[in-house]
Amino acid sequence: MQKDRGNTLRIIHVGGHSSPWSVDGINAVIWSVAAEHARMGHQVGLLVSDAPDEESIQYAEDAGIEIIHVPATRWRFAPR
Repeated sequence: MQKDRGNTLRIIHVGGHSSPWSVDGINAVIWSVAAEHARMGHQVGLLVSDAPDEESIQYAEDAGIEIIHVPATRWRFAPR
């Protein structure tokens, strides 16, 4: 189901791991919902704190998701 351009949303999902294969219920939901939003024609970003590997980048590109990597140290919760 494609949305017409007038109804396209710009969506950023926060809280997922940088890999869609990380074993975590929240991560599975975030990646699945992000992919579905992209499939519906929306512009979708996924904000992650860890740098994604090449396989994850390719998966995101294929799904129409833009990975936005912001290192955890910028959020001030990185372990010391």
